[in-house]
Amino acid sequence: MRGKLFYETGQLKYEGEYKMGASGAIPNGRGISYYPDGQRHFDGIFNDWSIDIGVEYYPNGQIKFEGIFNKRPRAYIGPRYYASGVLYRDDGSKWFIGTFNVLKRGPIESPVVKFPDCFYDGIEYTENGQLIFHVPSDFINYVY
Repeated sequence: MRGKLFYETGQLKYEGEYKMGASGAIPNGRGISYYPDGQRHFDGIFNDWSIDIGVEYYPNGQIKFEGIFNKRPRAYIGPRYYASGVLYRDDGSKWFIGTFNVLKRGPIESPVVKFPDCFYDGIEYTENGQLIFHVPSDFINYVY
């Protein structure tokens, strides 16, 4: 099914494919979610309110991330985080291209992700234009 979901204020919350669940319509499939002020938040493929692949936007409208988000188990409760893709700063400049690593679990088993500490395998672009190459530590053990 396709349709629109709204915040209690009447502002558009989601537009796209959905399925019916016990509590009503649930975004599931291709769609766009919006911040309460009407700006785009996510644009991509949703799975039970969570985005699997697509684009995340900053509240200012700039692209924040393009790529793949973590695949969560059905019992998982916690924030979505980036698996692999391109991360941008809020001014639109590239910050990192590659894969991301969750550093540790929080007190209620939700992921703790901090930038740039979670940059795992890829290229980081510093604000002054330098490149930093991130390589997994297990890869370094294989270099002779």
